[in-house]
Amino acid sequence: MTKSNDGWVPVVGEACEFRSVARVEGLEDFATDFEKCVPEFLSSCGAVVRDENDEQCFMDFMDYNVSFRQIKTEAEKRRDLAVAEMLLLDPYLHGAKTGMLSREDFCKTLYDNGFRKIKPLTDNAISELIQNQLERSFELAVNDLCKDVEAYIRGELEL
Repeated sequence: MTKSNDGWVPVVGEACEFRSVARVEGLEDFATDFEKCVPEFLSSCGAVVRDENDEQCFMDFMDYNVSFRQIKTEAEKRRDLAVAEMLLLDPYLHGAKTGMLSREDFCKTLYDNGFRKIKPLTDNAISELIQNQLERSFELAVNDLCKDVEAYIRGELEL
């Protein structure tokens, strides 16, 4: 049986989401973006799901790259969308000596673009949030930093 990235395994009869992209040329993709489904049969070789159009789909894991995940809450969907928007901001903006914004300036750009809810970001808070991410690769650090910034401004993360 196929597991999601976080180790979650779908259960027959319980609604979840799936994505299925053909590995073999000539086969049609079932769902390139995650769609709601109800698994009807799951094995190590394949799956049968009933999709949101009430159509039954059989996917052989040899022919299709299939992923399952739990249905996200509206809050999780909003968070993912906000993080995706933050990651689209270009860190190579004008004015920085190296041609790239410092992490602190990048956080200020996030703030200036409205990525806050309750708690305003101070320079000290930005510096502490950045310090927490210094050991990570740039892409992971930006992603985690965005999540930390959101958690901090919602009051869920104390420094």
